[in-house]
Amino acid sequence: MSDEKALLAAIWAHPHEDTPRLMYADWLDEHGQSERAEFIRVQIEAERQRDNPSWTQFGERAKQLLEAHEAEWIEPFGWISLGGKTKVYVSEPTPDGWGGSVELNWIDPNPSDMGDVAPCYERGVEFHRGFPRAVRLEPPALLTVPTPGQPAGPRPTLFVKWEQQWPDRQWPINNWAAVSTGLRSGWFANWFFTNFNYECGWVRPLIADSETARGVIGLHIEGDGHTEPDEAEMTRLFSNAPILEDVLLKSPRWTPNLLRALGSTHLGRLLRLDYDGTWSEHSAGSALRAMCEAGPWPQLVGLTLHGLEGVGQDVVQLIRPDTFAALKRLAFWDRGGTREFFSALLACPYLAHVQCIEYWGREAALEQLRDESCGRFVYK
Repeated sequence: MSDEKALLAAIWAHPHEDTPRLMYADWLDEHGQSERAEFIRVQIEAERQRDNPSWTQFGERAKQLLEAHEAEWIEPFGWISLGGKTKVYVSEPTPDGWGGSVELNWIDPNPSDMGDVAPCYERGVEFHRGFPRAVRLEPPALLTVPTPGQPAGPRPTLFVKWEQQWPDRQWPINNWAAVSTGLRSGWFANWFFTNFNYECGWVRPLIADSETARGVIGLHIEGDGHTEPDEAEMTRLFSNAPILEDVLLKSPRWTPNLLRALGSTHLGRLLRLDYDGTWSEHSAGSALRAMCEAGPWPQLVGLTLHGLEGVGQDVVQLIRPDTFAALKRLAFWDRGGTREFFSALLACPYLAHVQCIEYWGREAALEQLRDESCGRFVYK
């Protein structure tokens, strides 16, 4: 296969396979683009070595190459450029599958007296295995998305960040038709909403727009407690988003019933879940209980729960061999963790495959457990 368009089409058709990308790298070598070819190869090798300390050398080399050729290699996505300065950095891989990429981000072209600062929104391109894996835009940018040209590789995921400080809380409702057109323009494979504030009116138009909801791969929903969330609406949204893989639920009013609803529609696909109901009586213990009752969660690789006040070893006994069969990272936030609880987690035979059990808390007595677990328990 020697035609560039055919090689790119093969990458498009098989986005999870390395072979088409390596064949394209060979083609680039043959046509005088050795550094672009090297970039693809070092990023593929970085992914293969993500559990090995040698990953660093591949990530840093990819950064050097991107810094030298950023304008050329982001040309298909040049329309998102803000002008001004850019910054390239390496994000290290994590046990739950994040990171392992090189990211190009724009610095605010109108710096304040404090010097260059990042804008309140995000714009950037993340490269993974040689091609853009993610694009980050603020919501208004979706109103001006151009018509895409010939695709140059697999389409990335679009990350849209909604700032809770946004002055116009009706903006999503008033502009939804244009927003959904931008999302489904053809530039992106799917879309991921972060800081998706329940009170800002995103949920209802998204539920009503089933065509757009079908492209949602990630949904981070937060609430400040002033609006009573409708869990029936959320359940409907889960049902309308069949490829949903990453969910964050943070609100004082969520209940574990929402986890059961999520489990009823996405048990077989969900990869990452972050649940925070600690402002109410619904702690990490009741969340774990609900998940064990709804399980198994066969694809889940990352789980974060909040609040351990009053949580004992009994909830660990609910975990079965297939409840979290693919889990790599289990994290807990807030106070209340005890040595007995984390000792039970570390000793649970059905969690022996979990690479990292993290606790972001304040109990200094747990520091010794970190040493005793040979680093598997991470206390921060």
